[in-house]
Amino acid sequence: MIVAAVDHAEDASQPPPRPLTLAWQCRTWHTLPEPGGLLDQPAGLVAQMTACENAYSAWKSFRRATSIIKWRSDHPHEWDVVKEILKLRG
Repeated sequence: MIVAAVDHAEDASQPPPRPLTLAWQCRTWHTLPEPGGLLDQPAGLVAQMTACENAYSAWKSFRRATSIIKWRSDHPHEWDVVKEILKLRG
């Protein structure tokens, strides 16, 4: 799921994973995917949406950087995410 989000960030012709699509829809429409409140959502769904969106955003920012050294210094939390992505991608 995380790798699929990053693959989509790298190449928009790759389909985004469902949790990433849901995260975008929730942000656009200011609503949750299912009726009810945050705690009424299917177990793990909000965490999956957050993880996919964080990975996608960090990767896009990383790939846009003109200086990786400066980007790493300016974005330490995103760098932590990118390091984990790099491990997942092997």
